[in-house]
Amino acid sequence: MAGIFQQIRMYVYSLETDQFFSTKDLIGIGKRSTIDNGIARLVNMGLVVRVARGLFVKQGFDLSTLTIDSIVAAKSKAFGREIIPDPDNPGEFLTNGSSSSFDTILGRVTVRGVCPRKMMLARNSLASQLLRIWDGLKLNKSCRRVIDCINSLRNSYRKETLGRYLRYLPSWITDQLSIRVEASSS
Repeated sequence: MAGIFQQIRMYVYSLETDQFFSTKDLIGIGKRSTIDNGIARLVNMGLVVRVARGLFVKQGFDLSTLTIDSIVAAKSKAFGREIIPDPDNPGEFLTNGSSSSFDTILGRVTVRGVCPRKMMLARNSLASQLLRIWDGLKLNKSCRRVIDCINSLRNSYRKETLGRYLRYLPSWITDQLSIRVEASSS
């Protein structure tokens, strides 16, 4: 049987040139410290490029094609967290986990942990407007203005569509709306 370093090397050689891999992909081979040392050795040999902490690509990957979004998507997939772009802050991201930040070869990434309801709202353009209103209300406390914004959205979208997303808002907001949250038929 090949040593752990050789197994790591064979795994890397088996990958497509444009494929990301993470330390988590190699956990079944041996102890974490041994895997970390093996990957560090491959990085020092120039066979692997570290893209972000715990995320790598094989030498030959066209680094000019990398974007922050592609790195975040690969890291999200590798580590089992949902990470999506923050609709209010370009270059920042929301997650269903805890807040964090990490360095990439393209710069620092900030990930803000939010509750599941806010994650649901951030996935859709209409719903992300409701998320902005919710966050604005928390900051501003100008309840009447926020309610007017939500009611103006009602004029732009079908009532059923808006109602589907209003159910993710806290009741202290929806209780004051002239439009009622209706149960979704889906």
